[in-house]
Amino acid sequence: MAKSEATNYDSASAPAPKRKRGKGDTSITNEEVQLALEELDEEEQGVRSRKRQPAAEIVSPMFVVTPIMVSKAKERVDKLIAEKKKQAAQYLLERDEKLKAIGKENCDEYYVEKIAEVKEIAGGAAQDVVKEAQKVLEKNQGTS
Repeated sequence: MAKSEATNYDSASAPAPKRKRGKGDTSITNEEVQLALEELDEEEQGVRSRKRQPAAEIVSPMFVVTPIMVSKAKERVDKLIAEKKKQAAQYLLERDEKLKAIGKENCDEYYVEKIAEVKEIAGGAAQDVVKEAQKVLEKNQGTS
C-alpha cells in the first residue's frame, strides 16, 4: 500500500521552534544613559526653539496681493460673520418657539429665579455652619 503525500509524516520535518528574544545588553552604564538623555534634551530644545520663532513673511514673486483682492477678502469675511450671526439669531428664535410649544415661555426668567433660590439656600447653609462652629468652639472653651 503506497502512502499519499498528505499522510506521509515521516518525510516532513517539524517547524523550527521560535527563538525568544533576549533581554538585550544590560551593560549600559550611567554615563551612556546621561549622554542619551542630554542628546534628547538638545533635540527637544531645538524643536521648541524653532516653534517659538516668529513666522517670517512669506514672499512669493509669482503672487502679488492687490488692493482689490484685499477688499474682496474683507467683504467675504464680513459676509461670513453676518451669516453666522443670522444663524445664531435663527437658532434662538426656533428655540424660543419650541419652548413656547411645551409651555415654557419665560424659560430664562425661570432659571434666573432658580439660581437666586440656590444662592439663598447656600447662604443660609453657610450661616448655619458658622453657628454650629461657634457652638462647638464655645463648648471646647468651656471644657478647657
